[in-house]
Amino acid sequence: MDYNKRLRNLYSRREDLASIQNVNFSKSFGVEAYYSIKNATAWKYAKDGMSEVPNDYSEKSFEEGNRIIDQLKGRLSQVEFRFQGSVTTRTNIKSYSDIDLLVITTKFFSLEKGIPNLNPYKGNSMQDLQKLREKCISILKEIYYTAGVEPHAKSIKISGGSLKRMIDVVPANWYDTKEYRRENNEIYRGVEVFNAEEKKRFANFPFLLKEQIEKKDKDTNGYYRKCVRLAKNLKCDSETKILENFSSYDIQSLFFYMDFDYLRQQKDDFYVIPKVVEYLQDLISHSQKFLSLEVIDGTRKISDRVSQKELRALFDEFSELKGYVVG
Repeated sequence: MDYNKRLRNLYSRREDLASIQNVNFSKSFGVEAYYSIKNATAWKYAKDGMSEVPNDYSEKSFEEGNRIIDQLKGRLSQVEFRFQGSVTTRTNIKSYSDIDLLVITTKFFSLEKGIPNLNPYKGNSMQDLQKLREKCISILKEIYYTAGVEPHAKSIKISGGSLKRMIDVVPANWYDTKEYRRENNEIYRGVEVFNAEEKKRFANFPFLLKEQIEKKDKDTNGYYRKCVRLAKNLKCDSETKILENFSSYDIQSLFFYMDFDYLRQQKDDFYVIPKVVEYLQDLISHSQKFLSLEVIDGTRKISDRVSQKELRALFDEFSELKGYVVG
């Protein structure tokens, strides 16, 4: 495995440097201090693959998202804006990470089953969402005429021109849960994302997800996010295409169930790698355990989108890294 190449890839994602293609990372970025360690580049890749993208890069993603909000806010009525995605959960691995901007209509909201509908909406919710989507596309094309505006099933991607980040504009409506009504806390409020191709709405809970990830990471002394980031980097740099469709959300959910008790007392990040190998091996050996795991917000099983073949491929990536780093 060429970890020189992998380090170049990692730093091109993290540092936004165009000049690093010919850098020998075994003699760069402080690795020279670790010449006594076998396979120093793999060691450096593992260490930096776990670390957080510098905050100023992530802040730039929010700044660019707020630029879009400023343009849409003055041209749309009855909408609210929220951010979601890996930048908001601090599990992003790219300095230039795109960010999801939810454009949420306030004309209507959906209710969890069991909540009485005392004031039924008289309009056509699907048509309203379609119109909201069309207005967003029109506004973005008009304002950012030098950028690329690409409508997709669930989002409108905009990038280029004066924008320094890709923004996914996601039309949606609020989804009120029983817990949200009881607690009056937006953490428990979901959104229904509009799929323009299927003419359907799909519920998810980005604010609860963020809260759960924050709690999990605190409870695990920071090791949860380290596992997620390293897994995402390994996926990006894998030489097999099997992992291409292994989403960030499924990676976050997969490691949410890992036992971190042993790691809480450790001071060396590299203890995490053999524990991940052990965890993934257990899921492979006990397929029913893997098949029972749900995504973090409980809306589906991880195995609905992730095959056991993909699980095995991720295991292989961690196993190989373990061999280079800890033997």
